[in-house]
Amino acid sequence: MAKALVFKYKDNEYPFSPVKIERKKLYGWTETIALDDEGNECKLVSMDESGTVIIPKGSMGLGVLNNNFLRV
Repeated sequence: MAKALVFKYKDNEYPFSPVKIERKKLYGWTETIALDDEGNECKLVSMDESGTVIIPKGSMGLGVLNNNFLRV
């Protein structure tokens, strides 16, 4: 914990403890949200190399290897 700040005014002392402020609260922040034509939020996905399979965020892709472990 940080050392208390002591303010003196006339004959009185007023101790205060510093409080940590998060950067977001001090400077603010912005968030960008992509929307489709109907106003629904867009989600990030990936596609396979052929462009025919959609892979949602956090999912695994699928690949095919031949006997020499080369991608087919």
